[in-house]
Amino acid sequence: MRLTASPTDSANDLLTRLGAEIAAHLDLRACWFEPFPFDASLPRIEQDRVVLPAGEPGVRPFADWQPGDGIELPVRVGALTLGRFVLVPHTPTCGVGLSAGTRAVAGGIAERAAAALAERIEHDWRVDAERGMVP
Repeated sequence: MRLTASPTDSANDLLTRLGAEIAAHLDLRACWFEPFPFDASLPRIEQDRVVLPAGEPGVRPFADWQPGDGIELPVRVGALTLGRFVLVPHTPTCGVGLSAGTRAVAGGIAERAAAALAERIEHDWRVDAERGMVP
């Protein structure tokens, strides 16, 4: 099942639809989008691996992580993190329990989310600039 973004979708509608697509493809208990910055560190799905996060000031440490907290699927444009999808599988795992193939498909969906968000951000910036609202 592949859902595509409509030009009239709000960013929230788009992210909800893409989260549902990820949840269906990976057979997750839950999946939602969180904008950056984050309140807690989660295991992070990266290309070809799962990364256990290092400690960060002001963020709940990974040492307090429980499987029900979920796994992070970053949404990035280049090196800029826009947010993340939080994936909560039916079976507790830090992400290694998800096959490399399904992680890759989820990563592709996250890339689609990043491209759509970047396009909306650029459009909003242009509209503000045309209104003289950008310094």
